Amino acid sequence: MKKSIDLILLDVMIPKLDGISVCKKIRYALNISNIPILMISAKDTESDKIVGLEMGADDYITKPFNLDEVKVRVRAVLRRSFM
Repeated sequence: MKKSIDLILLDVMIPKLDGISVCKKIRYALNISNIPILMISAKDTESDKIVGLEMGADDYITKPFNLDEVKVRVRAVLRRSFM
């Protein structure tokens, strides 16, 4: 049974290959543009957010975060991706 991916929730600071590189690889090397990517990170400078979004993330959420806000952002990104 083949399953589809609706959304990728990706932390920037993961071991070995950082989340920015993973996001870039998904978007550009694998040419996957139809799956929304939400980045989560403790890196919260404006330049960090810009890099994440420029590398293909659909949203960038900084830690610490409110779970209700994350849920709303997930729903918003999914709503846009299934229009």
